[in-house]
Amino acid sequence: MNTPASKPDPKADAALQEARQMFEKGRLDDALRALDVSISHQPTAFAWRMKGFIYKQTGRTKEAVKALETSLEINPQEHGSLSLLAEIHFAQNDIAKAIGFYVLAIGADPSVRGYKNNFLLLGGRTPFVQYNPQTAAALVACLQTPDIECGGAQIMWLSLFERSPGVDKLYKSRMGGVAPVFDPSGFTPDVDLAALDTPLFIEGLSRIAIHYPVFDQFLTHLRRHLLLNVGPDKASTLHTRLAAALGHYCFFTEYIFDIGAQEKAAVAELHTRIKNNNNVTPAVLALYSCYAPLAALEAPTAAEHILQTSTETVLQSLATVQIAEPLALEADKKNIATLTPIDNDVSQKVRAQYEEFPYPRWKQLSGTKIDADMAQRLAGKKARILVAGCGTGREALNAAAQFPDAEVLAVDLSLTSLAYARSRAALHGIKNVDFRHGDILKLGALSERFDYITSSGVLHHLGNPEEGFAVLAGLLKPQGLMRFALYSELGRKAVVAAREAIQKGGYKDDAEDMRRFRNDIPKLLSGMEYLDLVSFGDFYHLSMFRDLLFHVQEHRFDPPRIQRALDANGMTFLRMDVDKNAEALYRKAYGSAPHTLANWYEVEKKNPALFRTMYVVWAQGK
Repeated sequence: MNTPASKPDPKADAALQEARQMFEKGRLDDALRALDVSISHQPTAFAWRMKGFIYKQTGRTKEAVKALETSLEINPQEHGSLSLLAEIHFAQNDIAKAIGFYVLAIGADPSVRGYKNNFLLLGGRTPFVQYNPQTAAALVACLQTPDIECGGAQIMWLSLFERSPGVDKLYKSRMGGVAPVFDPSGFTPDVDLAALDTPLFIEGLSRIAIHYPVFDQFLTHLRRHLLLNVGPDKASTLHTRLAAALGHYCFFTEYIFDIGAQEKAAVAELHTRIKNNNNVTPAVLALYSCYAPLAALEAPTAAEHILQTSTETVLQSLATVQIAEPLALEADKKNIATLTPIDNDVSQKVRAQYEEFPYPRWKQLSGTKIDADMAQRLAGKKARILVAGCGTGREALNAAAQFPDAEVLAVDLSLTSLAYARSRAALHGIKNVDFRHGDILKLGALSERFDYITSSGVLHHLGNPEEGFAVLAGLLKPQGLMRFALYSELGRKAVVAAREAIQKGGYKDDAEDMRRFRNDIPKLLSGMEYLDLVSFGDFYHLSMFRDLLFHVQEHRFDPPRIQRALDANGMTFLRMDVDKNAEALYRKAYGSAPHTLANWYEVEKKNPALFRTMYVVWAQGK
């Protein structure tokens, strides 16, 4: 980019073109000499950026930084130079500076997806000790980009929200036993909510679920205030906008918030008003959407029209998410082919659960990939992949994206989940997945065999997990790979305690009783058990909460039981799929020894929370 008000210099342009040609040929020293000539005739931000890039590539970091800083002196908006400085600081493990330069790069050019992805990757789990408007603006730019995964940014988002101007008057907490609880003292009947009317808050509610009880309780109070203290007829544009954003959040978390008797009565009045078409305003629909999905209304098309004709983008989005998309999913169910019958008693009960609550809901591909060692065994061979119990399709679509030459068969009991998965596949343009309706226990009738089978969090919900495992093992090609995830007996002590309290208290597995139990947990379990449960992301979504604590069928495993299942099917254990911390514990105990299930069991007994989510096991067929 040229210096403002300067005219192009032919000699500078010719030298710059030569520098590009030399760079493409790998003649970096010649490229640098040509850049020096270009800069001597006309110093431009781009030429200095290119020089900085070459220095960076050749390990001359100090010179790279100086060249990039010179580029920014000429043009502070040279976003490529900002991004390169972010990369340099990241390589030097100066994460704070790297995040800062990505913030500036996004501000200079919000259209570059790479800046946003890197910013979220570095900053998503970083708590900010003070509010920074530029950082907030960068995060909002990410939130406003539909197909970028923002779910991992909840720590950054929450820390920025908590420190936003004026929010401290509304968002307060105090200690309540072993954990902080929300302090509602700021919610007087006539409280001013203007501090919440920011792009950060509005966009955040539409894109990020916050896994923190205090924020959970804050939104519960906000919703109650908007319905009972403000109401649809006194709601301003601000109140309607907040209710619509909250409607997004409540829909995505499947209405898990506690609902009081007064709220139930007020929601019933809203429903009657909508049903009778009695002064149905956007405020009426926005408030109703915070308590029940709009697609369930008797006349959802009329509601969709009212919302779409609003001038508020968040209301138009509400019509899409809560009406158009659910109706499309319902219509798509009839297009899903059946692979096997579903007549097993337990399978039918599990299917009924997931038809009511598809699990899990998600918006963007996570980008999670099979690690390089395992991926090398599958790459380039047009692999046949089976995802047994695909749910809403995220794992299947990640596999299909990682291996575009593969053919993926994804099977699940739930038509609702499969329809959701098909919609995500269409959204991301992924075509190498075949979603089918069927039961794992009946897949043994298939004639084809697979290079890779994955089944995450599924087998432990079968009436006989070992029977299901044997079916899958029989579908592997010789030396085929299997990756499966199972609940740990040691890791789920708090879950077991909660399930026992559910049974003792007679709580049913419907939405109302699940909300009631969730509200009662602090009174029924120990403080440590409560803290364990609220640290699960599943605690904050109704379908996931049901899967965590109210599932109709659950088995828990230990490494010896896993080893017996492998032995019974002639399979070889390869390794556990674990994070760096777990790997470090193993190495501390066993040095460079290969993974064995017996060794992992000893490590787990000393660290019972190690597999509190699940064991993730890699194994190989006969």
